[in-house]
Amino acid sequence: CCVPPGLNTFDPNDMHILYDAIVAQGLSRFLFHDGSVRSAARFAETALSGAVWTYAGFSRESGEPLALALVEPFSGRAAFMHFAFFRGMGHERRHAIGRAFLRLRFQDSDNGLSCVCGLTPKIFRHAWRFALELGFVKLGELPGACPVCDAKTGAIRHVPGVLTMYAPERDKEVDMGSIFGGSKPKVQQVQAPVVAAAAPEPEETAEAPVVDEGAKRKTENKAKRKGTSALRIDLSIGGGDMGGSGGSSGLSIPK
Repeated sequence: CCVPPGLNTFDPNDMHILYDAIVAQGLSRFLFHDGSVRSAARFAETALSGAVWTYAGFSRESGEPLALALVEPFSGRAAFMHFAFFRGMGHERRHAIGRAFLRLRFQDSDNGLSCVCGLTPKIFRHAWRFALELGFVKLGELPGACPVCDAKTGAIRHVPGVLTMYAPERDKEVDMGSIFGGSKPKVQQVQAPVVAAAAPEPEETAEAPVVDEGAKRKTENKAKRKGTSALRIDLSIGGGDMGGSGGSSGLSIPK
């Protein structure tokens, strides 16, 4: 199903429950490795800002948090996706839950994403290897791309990042050679045309207003994305085939 703009299905206390679990289980250093989120208030402000698509899975049976996915930042029809899975059933079923979140993400065709990416500090091997297990492909490594904050001193160091990408099956046939280090396209040299006579002086005309099309499209896309989805998803573990939608009907995670 498609997620209507502005939808927010979280209860007021959900953000505190999620943040408390993130801190208690030591996930903050991985999910917010740049040190940008250090309080429940800041987490709620970020997750519900409208600049981020937020998906949080809670157990339908017990109500405990199982998983979290944050989608941001955006670049055209691509976006970065960040996962966190909580101890217990969330971590045990992380692959099935992660695939369910991805399926939900690409069901929403109105939001027009072609792919989601990950840029993970190389030192967090478990994180980027998990992405590969989900079906992401490794595109390469970017030197110094990931800021990592020291929890004790607050100092930032920049470490290599592993760049990964996930796209629906129909979009996976990408010529990676031409994107990363492939042969350069041949450029044909064309002789400049010969001009027989000087061109006449142009007539004075009123200048058209300059429109920054790039900025215009960026503003339009941001307006479309704003508040698109902040979904509290009820997850039923062992409930048969995956299906349904986010919100009150939730998702079933098969055994």
